[in-house]
Amino acid sequence: WVFNSDGPNVCNIMPAMSFAVTWAAVSIVVPFTIPDDVVIARLKQSRDDAASAQAEEKTELAALAHMTRVRIYCKGVIYGLERAFVVAAIESGTAFILKNEFKWASLPTGYAVGGSLTFALPLAVLIGILKQCFGCRDVVFMRMGSMVAVLSTIFLYSQVSDALHASSDTAALIIITADSVIFAATYLTNGIVDSFVVQAALNDSVYSVNNFAVAGGCAMYVMRFFGAPLSRTLLVHGRVYYATMQLALAVCGHFMVTDIEAMVSK
Repeated sequence: WVFNSDGPNVCNIMPAMSFAVTWAAVSIVVPFTIPDDVVIARLKQSRDDAASAQAEEKTELAALAHMTRVRIYCKGVIYGLERAFVVAAIESGTAFILKNEFKWASLPTGYAVGGSLTFALPLAVLIGILKQCFGCRDVVFMRMGSMVAVLSTIFLYSQVSDALHASSDTAALIIITADSVIFAATYLTNGIVDSFVVQAALNDSVYSVNNFAVAGGCAMYVMRFFGAPLSRTLLVHGRVYYATMQLALAVCGHFMVTDIEAMVSK
């Protein structure tokens, strides 16, 4: 019945359906594409090397001063809150833009929002492959991810598509593509930040791994509650306000990431 309607249920269900279809396809394909013994051995060696590097990095973080570890922990929690807010705002804001500015129906709008989330998966996989091929440290990809998120947010401004003399469909595609890149970049960066927070955690205090996990779970729901209505409120007054909010959040996130990088690299 969802596919025959044009109400808000379509926009709500499509992102979840896109994830479900993607992971179902992955679950079906993976058993038939298991690599041979040589590749498995190579992957095991890569995993062992990564584990060794992570253990070394964890030892370095454990040697940091108490307040430095607390700062890493707190900034990691704040970045997680920001990431959850940004994702919720993009989901709701993009649906609002496509339906009200470009006059899309609910069904293609739902597919577009869900597709932007799904397309972020191969982007994240590609980034992971590049990271493994070039052997870059986590802090490098963390900084690159936050910078890519900042640059991608610029394409949310209507002035960009106007400057490119883009048609209505092309302008909508620019937004959807920017969403996909932002999703991939923020999730990648957040994953690396979380790993540093876990390594810097002080388990015999309030700054423990368990409290961090609880805070992360609460952040997802709380920020989704505030992100959607705020993004739509700003869009009612103009897309420039929504894009500026996203840009400001991305810039703040980048500064937090660079600060974490500076503390980790001491």
